[in-house]
Amino acid sequence: MRSIAGMPMTMFSFVGTEIVTIAARLNQHSRDAQSNLGRRDVSSA
Repeated sequence: MRSIAGMPMTMFSFVGTEIVTIAARLNQHSRDAQSNLGRRDVSSA
């Protein structure tokens, strides 16, 4: 019973780690895009 209950928890923690990693990567990407847009606005001004 314990092993059956442990498997979903392991999968959940693995998926959770993947989601956090992907979210951090997307957040960093959007931050880079915003800084690039800001730089472009400053250079054109």
